[in-house]
Amino acid sequence: MTNTSQSLTLQEYLNFDDHPETRYELVSGKLITMPPESDRNQRIVSLLFAYFLQLGMPLIG
Repeated sequence: MTNTSQSLTLQEYLNFDDHPETRYELVSGKLITMPPESDRNQRIVSLLFAYFLQLGMPLIG
């Protein structure tokens, strides 16, 4: 995980654009690299997506 040495404000965090494919979160002013989604989480999302499609729920976005 990547940590910043200085504290960031919320606005600095929102303006931060290092690598678009890397996700970060701001914890007590420190920038923390988020790990990628797990395979288990991706399977759950796929199952929920298929279930909602069967219910006829409209796609958003």
